[in-house]
Amino acid sequence: MRRSLYEEPYPIAYSLFFIRRAGEVFQTQYESYPNSRWCDPVASYIKVLFDRKIHIDDYLWDKDANFYIREFLLSLLPLDIVDKNTGTPAIGHPSSGLFIYISDSIPAIRRFLKNESGWVAKIFYRPFEEILKKFDETAKRLVSGLCWANGFVSGALEAAFPEKNENR
Repeated sequence: MRRSLYEEPYPIAYSLFFIRRAGEVFQTQYESYPNSRWCDPVASYIKVLFDRKIHIDDYLWDKDANFYIREFLLSLLPLDIVDKNTGTPAIGHPSSGLFIYISDSIPAIRRFLKNESGWVAKIFYRPFEEILKKFDETAKRLVSGLCWANGFVSGALEAAFPEKNENR
């Protein structure tokens, strides 16, 4: 996505921010709207669609936990964008997500980071420790004014690298 043919296109992770600009459109899809509102209308609507359309026939599959984990990983993508000219991170915060507001996301994401951080780290260009540290520093700022951040907003670095925390 770019404004003209002379400019470089934005990395795909920017779409996470662009789609949130349409939050009010997604808000209208909430069954209790306008009397009640979603904390994160885009993520909430996508979760409703996934729950309705995706049916995995595995009794061990926890659809909510897996949704929060995938959403968390997507939220980290903007932290991996590096400015080509300066070599510094282009965006200083993660994308928002429903995992920020739902307390059930905390144990699922912590367990995932503890058990899977080795292969997940290979996905990112920047060091995974730096990305998780930046997440821990900035995620609380993403909370909308109408909702409480009862979900996963910190502890990512500690969950993925518990040995680093022991040295403090």
